[in-house]
Amino acid sequence: MKKLGLLILFLSIISCATRYNLKIFQISPENQEEEDYLKEVWSTPLDFTVANKDSEIVWGKIQAFIAKYSSVKIQVATDYVVQTYNTEYGQFGYYVSRNPDVDETTFSIRCITEPEPEDPWDGGFDYSKQAELNAHILAYYALTNEIMTKFIKQ
Repeated sequence: MKKLGLLILFLSIISCATRYNLKIFQISPENQEEEDYLKEVWSTPLDFTVANKDSEIVWGKIQAFIAKYSSVKIQVATDYVVQTYNTEYGQFGYYVSRNPDVDETTFSIRCITEPEPEDPWDGGFDYSKQAELNAHILAYYALTNEIMTKFIKQ
């Protein structure tokens, strides 16, 4: 009986560990489609390159995403940088750059947040991990035009 109990405990721990990257704090995937989406999002690099012929479309999608989903307004928007104003506790801002070259353009995406010091009453919400997820969602959206807004924290 003890072996069965230990086996169940062990399997529970493994199950939680394998789903850790998919459980995004308060918002967990509700079906296989959402789970697959999050796997793709997390595997999307924050620094990526596209052909120059596609760079203007990607740049436009990035700016539109930030304007719509950032907690703070855009402060700088040039041909090479999009940056929001500084964030305060619980807000999510962005810094994105693009670096054109002869045949391709490299993009670098960051989501910035200012988390409050450890608060035992906040339910364990990790703002820095959510900011990382927001950045990956933006990168994935810029490359695929696919988005599930329920996973974006504003």
